[in-house]
Amino acid sequence: MTALLQAARRHDIPELRRLIAQGADVRAVRKWGRNVLIYLAQKPPEDGPTGWEELLDVLDEEARYGSGPEELVVMQGLIELGADIECKDTVGDTALCYAVIADNVPAVALLLGAGAEYLAFSDYDMSALVYALRDERMEIVGQMLAQARTDGRLAEIATEPRYQKYIDAASESMLDLLETAIGGVRAARAQRQDITWLKSGLEWMPEPDEPIRLYLSTRQPERAELRSGPILKVCLNCLYPYQAFFGYHGSRYGQVGGYGCPRCHAYFSLIDDDMLNSRVHHYFLDGQYVKGRDQMIDVPWEKAGFAELTIDYAQLYRLDTLGKIESQYGSPLFNALRGRQDFCTLAEIVEILRRDIPTARVIEHFDNRLGGRQALPKEVDAWIDLVKTILPEERDRKAELDAVQIP
Repeated sequence: MTALLQAARRHDIPELRRLIAQGADVRAVRKWGRNVLIYLAQKPPEDGPTGWEELLDVLDEEARYGSGPEELVVMQGLIELGADIECKDTVGDTALCYAVIADNVPAVALLLGAGAEYLAFSDYDMSALVYALRDERMEIVGQMLAQARTDGRLAEIATEPRYQKYIDAASESMLDLLETAIGGVRAARAQRQDITWLKSGLEWMPEPDEPIRLYLSTRQPERAELRSGPILKVCLNCLYPYQAFFGYHGSRYGQVGGYGCPRCHAYFSLIDDDMLNSRVHHYFLDGQYVKGRDQMIDVPWEKAGFAELTIDYAQLYRLDTLGKIESQYGSPLFNALRGRQDFCTLAEIVEILRRDIPTARVIEHFDNRLGGRQALPKEVDAWIDLVKTILPEERDRKAELDAVQIP
């Protein structure tokens, strides 16, 4: 890290002025892609600089910071001297994004006035306006809407699908602000909710193409275990609403794989019980974050904390009802699957039951979303519809929420 970047990170204005006067390189970039403007846009660290504390400073989205007059003068001077206003870190965030996260209203105004891009998306589908909408930064959203009106870009906000989920989750006061600036926001949101949630979110939620494969013991009909197929992604750090599933293909010595959060960049490791049952454990090592697409930032173990969520997919996907179906309707299912080495797909089970159980031929449709919002894979949704049709006592069962206790 250059002396100029160190001074910018500490917000040491006298030292910045001295280094600039001596001709320091204002376009220098440190690891993780940060430049002098990014450091000045975010909150300064409270203690001495370390990689761990620096990471926490960046991710501390609750700490509001406002640049003082001297900092704004220096930032303006740096921009005039050629500091890159659109410099991006390794996940595509600019100085304006950092200013929004810190709720640094004066810096946002300065950067917008200097022409900073506020609508362009990073590889993780984030933009300065997305951060402002997500974190309910009312004043900053107002600044950006005013800038968009000046630039003739309000229609871009209204029609961009990636803004819609944040608008759908916005507070009433935020909706009032957006409605005044753009118009038609509430009506469009109501229409999306009617269509999206009526269809259980399945059309907008991509999922792996592979079928759900099960271990189904013909000797123990109550035992049906997940072996592969789409499972849930959950962010234990910021509760990001994922619009995709994770393709589960079993494990090697319990190691399943992992996924990152596109919003807070946290990384989650998936571990199962070496395929002995249908439980999958989601682990978050505090301080382990996605760096770019294929790398992670690791922190010392003694400084790390853990979060864990265990999901029992036999319960969540109602696979534990097969024994009850067998006892009530005989053994058409298990007779059909004998000699198959105990493996089958969930779609095959649905097909056999619809053929052999009269009450399963006309399937009722239910709202099987978790918490009324999180859709399940289409194959699972169809299976749960069938279970609730032929086992009416399952209709009031709250297995989804019992099994998935999202913090």
